[in-house]
Amino acid sequence: SHSAPLPLPLSGAGLLEPSAQASLHSLLHRLKHLTHQSRSSAAKARRHGVTSGFHREANNSVEEARDIFVRVEEVLGFSGHPGSFTPLKADEWDVIVCAASRLLGWRGALMWLERMRRHSLAQRPSSTACNAVMGALSRSKRAGEALELLSRMDKEGVDTDCWTYSAALGACSWCWEGVELYDRLRAEGVQMDVFCCNSALAACRHLALPDKAAEILQDMK
Repeated sequence: SHSAPLPLPLSGAGLLEPSAQASLHSLLHRLKHLTHQSRSSAAKARRHGVTSGFHREANNSVEEARDIFVRVEEVLGFSGHPGSFTPLKADEWDVIVCAASRLLGWRGALMWLERMRRHSLAQRPSSTACNAVMGALSRSKRAGEALELLSRMDKEGVDTDCWTYSAALGACSWCWEGVELYDRLRAEGVQMDVFCCNSALAACRHLALPDKAAEILQDMK
C-alpha cells in the first residue's frame, strides 16, 4: 500500500524551509515547461493528425505532470492533515492552476482553482487562473461549469476580458446556453470578437436556428 508522505520541514508561519522551497520552485518550473510543451504539441497534433508523434508527446507531458502534481500536493500539505497547507504567492498559484487546466483536464482544473480560492493569500483566484480553467471547460464543452465559473468571477470581482467570454461561449457552443450567453453579453455591451461570434454561430448550427445565425452574422459586420 502507498505510505503517507513525510511532512516537509516548515519554518515560522507555515512557510517552507529553504530546501523545501527550492524543491517546490523546481516542481513549478517543470510544470511551466510541461504546460508550454503540451500546448505546443497539441497544436501541432491538430495540424498533423492524432497519429503523429506530436500527439504522443502531448500525452507524455500529461503523464509526467500527474506525478509532479502528486509531489506538489505533498510539498504543500494537501495530502497531510487539513489546514497544514503552505501559503503560496499569487503567481505560484497561477502556475499550478494553469498547468492543471492544461494537463489534468477540467476536473483537475476546477479542483486546483477551488484550492486557490480557499488558500490564496489574495483570498480570491486571479483572472489568469480563472481564464485558464475556462479554457479547460471550453475544450471539454462543459457548459454548466463554464457558466457557473463566469458567475463566480463576477461575484468575486475577478476581471473578465474578451478571452474569458470567448472560452465561456466555446464551452456552450453546442447548446442553447450558448445563444443565451451571447444575447446577454451583447445586451450588457460586451465587445465580442470573431471567436465569440463563431461559438454562438456553432450553437445556432447545432440547434438549427438560421434566423439567429443571420442576426449574429449581421452583428459581425
